[in-house]
Amino acid sequence: MENRQRNNDSSNNDAVPSGSRAFSETETSGGRSAQGIEAEIPEPSRREGEELERIARSPQSGDAPVKKNKSSRIDILLYIFCVAGILISLNLFRLDLFKTLTRQAEEPIGTITFKYKAAQRRFEDRVLWDRLQKESPVYNGDFIRTAELSEATVTFEGGRAVVNLPENSLIQLHDDSGGIRVDINEGEIDAMSEDSAMVLAAGNNLVTVETGAVVKAGQEGGDFTLRVMEGAASFSGPGGTGNVSAGEALALNETGAQILREATALSPRPRARFLNPKPGKLAVLFRWNRDNLPPEMTVRLEIAEDSAFARIVLSEDFAGNAASAAAAELEPGSYFWRVSPVDGEGAGFSSNTLSFKILFVPAPALITPVEGYRYQFRVRKPFVRFQWMETEEADSYIIEAADNSAMANPVLSQEVRGTSFYFSGLGPGTWHWRVRPVFPAFYEGTAAEGLPASFSIARSGDLNPPKLRSPQDRGVVDVADGQKEVYFSWQAEAEAVSYRIRVSANQDLSSPLIDETVRDNFYARRSGENALAPGQYYWAVLQTDMEGNDSSPSPVYSFIALEGEAIQRLTFPPDRYVVETSMLPDIRFTWITNLPFQTRFQLSKNPGFSSIFIDEAAAGDSFQGRVLSGGTWYWRIQAKDADGTAFETPPRSFIAASPINAPFLLEPALDGLVFIQEGEAQAFSWAVSAGAEYYQFKLYQGENRNDLVYENNLVEGTGLAFSMSGYPEGTYHWTVRGLAPESSHNARRTGLLAEGVFSARRLQPVILDYPGNGVEFDGLQAYYEPATLRWSSAEQVGTSRFILSTRGDLTGPPVASINNPPQRILLPRLQEGNYYWTIQAQTPGGHDISAGAPRRFRVRPIPLLPRAANLLPEDGRIITGADLRENRRILFSWDAVPGATGYLFTLENADTGRIIMRQGPVAGTTLALEDLTLLDVGTFVWRLEAALTEPARRGGAVIRHGEIAGNRFTIDFNLPGAPSPEEPGILYGRE
Repeated sequence: MENRQRNNDSSNNDAVPSGSRAFSETETSGGRSAQGIEAEIPEPSRREGEELERIARSPQSGDAPVKKNKSSRIDILLYIFCVAGILISLNLFRLDLFKTLTRQAEEPIGTITFKYKAAQRRFEDRVLWDRLQKESPVYNGDFIRTAELSEATVTFEGGRAVVNLPENSLIQLHDDSGGIRVDINEGEIDAMSEDSAMVLAAGNNLVTVETGAVVKAGQEGGDFTLRVMEGAASFSGPGGTGNVSAGEALALNETGAQILREATALSPRPRARFLNPKPGKLAVLFRWNRDNLPPEMTVRLEIAEDSAFARIVLSEDFAGNAASAAAAELEPGSYFWRVSPVDGEGAGFSSNTLSFKILFVPAPALITPVEGYRYQFRVRKPFVRFQWMETEEADSYIIEAADNSAMANPVLSQEVRGTSFYFSGLGPGTWHWRVRPVFPAFYEGTAAEGLPASFSIARSGDLNPPKLRSPQDRGVVDVADGQKEVYFSWQAEAEAVSYRIRVSANQDLSSPLIDETVRDNFYARRSGENALAPGQYYWAVLQTDMEGNDSSPSPVYSFIALEGEAIQRLTFPPDRYVVETSMLPDIRFTWITNLPFQTRFQLSKNPGFSSIFIDEAAAGDSFQGRVLSGGTWYWRIQAKDADGTAFETPPRSFIAASPINAPFLLEPALDGLVFIQEGEAQAFSWAVSAGAEYYQFKLYQGENRNDLVYENNLVEGTGLAFSMSGYPEGTYHWTVRGLAPESSHNARRTGLLAEGVFSARRLQPVILDYPGNGVEFDGLQAYYEPATLRWSSAEQVGTSRFILSTRGDLTGPPVASINNPPQRILLPRLQEGNYYWTIQAQTPGGHDISAGAPRRFRVRPIPLLPRAANLLPEDGRIITGADLRENRRILFSWDAVPGATGYLFTLENADTGRIIMRQGPVAGTTLALEDLTLLDVGTFVWRLEAALTEPARRGGAVIRHGEIAGNRFTIDFNLPGAPSPEEPGILYGRE
């Protein structure tokens, strides 16, 4: 029957006898969990079924509910049938898509040992091309083809021969009484004859490859080309017969056999695979043969990472007398190489391109058994699963197991295809194992040999008694009417073939009500089959192995059978609840129980209740709190039946805590002084109080705490700040206490009060005395007699700074800046414009007492000097060529201007605007232009400006400008024309 106790409460507080609970969540090994079966029928579904059945049996209901239920079942069956059909069809399609065709009546002649991208096979008597996979069988007469950028390798049975197909190749394979024959229909192949000769056919040309030879043959430019890398071969066809040795190349056609003039690549073999057992580069030897090349012709060796030779790794030229071999160290990867004759212009080309690959082959990583794993068995030796990581391009693996780390005389040595292997032939002891990858015969080199891993196998003793799971010891089982069955479950044992369960009302299991032998690790007692009556029962299980040996019985568990669920659950307070000791009398302990026994409330200082502080009978389902000392306490409820069987809830704890400690006040200091400043917030801070989640802050004016001026009852941090600019000077009193709100884990807590006192005084900012806003200074006076600024402070000044700027926000480089200036500051010489000044200051304690807004004053412009009079040459003067021949210069003059110390002179072309001459300041009232080459025919403007300048020792800068005067003059005279020479007459000879 079902135990519903877990449906009422998912916490660990469900009560069972002696602190355990009945029908706990059970894990089974090798058997089906009883609770798992029960969970398949959820409670709401059972109730709905009962309601439908009740309606169906009702006389007034008719047949409508039954028909509806029947129709619903038909719909569900149709839906399941359709889904199953879809899944079966999809699986058949998948099997058809990925299957590899085989012939049942024929033996394969070879195997596809390597495949890259698209490679297909067609039986001789079929039209269907089959997708090839690695390890696909190949039969006599099969066609093999490869697509672009694809390749495949066929290894004949017994490793007698290997045929490599590059991209875009089509061949047909034969292996019968006539030996191995390969028909080349398209493209080319690489053939290696290991143990027997083979015949290559292309059209009417036949090539016999001798045993041990390596050749490359195929269609090329309408000819059948044959290149022998190793060994020898013979040919026959329309062009005749002959023999070919290693390093020779021929082109066969109807006209005969033509020896190719080229450098024939010998090694590495076509599509060779090199195994590198360690990381890093591998030295590869390249050899070639100079076929019918002139002695003086150079051969170029090229190695690239792509077939187009766009990414060349090595390119080296070898003169005619150089050796036909070279070595190169290469990283793991795929490579292409060729040797080409080089013409006189340094260009070379060869159609004889070969590929090879370098594989870094570390030792296979061993997965299971892990190092140090221990197997146990009693009768049958364990099945050990060996598992390892796959090695790239490995054909198979040799797994070895020995009783020594040197792997001498291995007990297990097996070649395996795949990456796992099961073996049950190992007995007790310590075993070492390793895995070595096996590659096809044409792979060169060896893989790395890793260190073996070890594991142990031990023989166990007698059969262990099973471990009981459900019902738990002293658990409760519901046997009320309507419950389907009662489940008994225990832990499955590896060597058990059956179990014997006995259930009795006696502790010695005499006169058992249930005595059954089962093969699973559970037993279900169904309703109606001598159902268990309410009462106390005992049960145990023993196991029997395959040899008929019985284990000792398990420990005897007891359980109580009740009609209905046993409910005994604590509700409040929850576990680890925190409550202050002063509030303990207000706490009410509550629970829920339906047991018909006297309930007792028990309280203890330890979870085992070895010493009980309170053990009182409780009336109802609650118990009022008592005054207790601080610390952790444990409580539970207990009920006993007439036989003395105790039903106890798991204990819960609560913490009787003292009030939250008063926080330590940090700022402002006790009896300290606080300065009130405009625009600045006063900070208050304190240390953390353990247990406080927020704090209550209050500020009072005066020491008697009657005038509350600020309050914040929810300060989440350990400090706050606010402006006191509107508060008067005087004494202030402030308090802080920690608080914790009521939650699911604790009652409301109030902390002890921390108190502090400080004095507040308002700071006076610096006063800017002179000049005030709007003061104007005469331009010349500001330059020659600068004014003096004055400022003052009522506070003691620690540090200060004077700033004079042309910008109201004081940004940018200042006109003047003085650190710690005197209170009377002489201004520098200033030009005209608006100026702003201020004093930034701090007290010795770092409080800001800077002046408010900056003060503005203005320096008026300096008035201009009057325009100079009597400017010569006069305005409009025309200067002729005769004037220039007579004077050879132009003299400029003017009358002196009062107050001027010099004059600024400018001469420019009126037509073009080009400045011809600029000079100044000129000390006198005349200026002569001596270099007349600066002038030309045309109109010119000259201007004159009086100026007041600094003395030369101060740089001669212009202090005061004047009004500009100017005149025009014109240079006008005829330029000489081109000379006209007289007729010279006849100078030489006669008429």
